[in-house]
Amino acid sequence: MTTLTRALIEARLPLTVAAGTQPATVPEAELRRGMQGVLDQRQTTDGIWVFAYGALIWTGDANDAARAGTVDGLVRRYCIWDNRNRGTVEQPALTLGLDRQPGACGGVAYHLAEDTVQDTLWTVWKQEMSGGYYTAEWVDAATEAGPVAAVTFVADPRHPLYAGAVPESEIVDLLAAGVGPGGTAASYLLQTADALRGWGIPDPDLERLEAAVAQRLGPERG
Repeated sequence: MTTLTRALIEARLPLTVAAGTQPATVPEAELRRGMQGVLDQRQTTDGIWVFAYGALIWTGDANDAARAGTVDGLVRRYCIWDNRNRGTVEQPALTLGLDRQPGACGGVAYHLAEDTVQDTLWTVWKQEMSGGYYTAEWVDAATEAGPVAAVTFVADPRHPLYAGAVPESEIVDLLAAGVGPGGTAASYLLQTADALRGWGIPDPDLERLEAAVAQRLGPERG
């Protein structure tokens, strides 16, 4: 059985593809207002928790505490068209979002310290909110050390890039072919699945997609 690996991906796909048409982005002033609005909603002034379910699991390293956690009423799925990172405007791929569906999502709650929260949250905010297809929401994340109120980024079904329920065969096609300025959609899948396994919270849906994408890319040649 072919396994999805970095070597297989790099043998089949270019590392990156330059953007042709630049995707629309949210103006910085609007982003900063949104971030400040979330900070103003805090019940404490002891930093802030962020619930990560995708790339933030393996890029969110500017934190002073991290816990595996679960959020109810939201599920992780490929429901956002990606025209800026692992795809382009001309050839969109798909990226993960939290979708409001029955079920739960396992992820990682990161705590950003109060003395650096403006800078660290801004880095996260630009990464997640510049495309405009997420809404920032407060959720209750259950962790082994107790529940925490955390900010997370939920797919906005009103946004034109919201893809909704995409058939799995189409998801596999898009992930096996998607490339953009940020790299390949397949490597995003691999890194996210690996990160979840590293935290002891593997996602069976992502692992099924890993196997299907590996088969689509073909056997790795020695």
